[in-house]
Amino acid sequence: MKKESAKPRAPRRRAPAAPREWTAEQKQQIAEMAYHRFLARGGEHGYELEDWVEAESEFAASLKKPRARRATRAAKA
Repeated sequence: MKKESAKPRAPRRRAPAAPREWTAEQKQQIAEMAYHRFLARGGEHGYELEDWVEAESEFAASLKKPRARRATRAAKA
């Protein structure tokens, strides 16, 4: 008897990250990143929240990258 293949599962969604407290300097950097997204979209209004969330996510990811590189370098040594 031939075994039926299991149905492919949908990829798991990640739980949203917990809200983070940013310093005033970090908020300024995120605001600038969001503003650049606004300009890249041609200055179209109505997407402020999306711009902020994407900029915040990108900024948070940029904070994690150097740590990963340091760990890799330490492992190689």
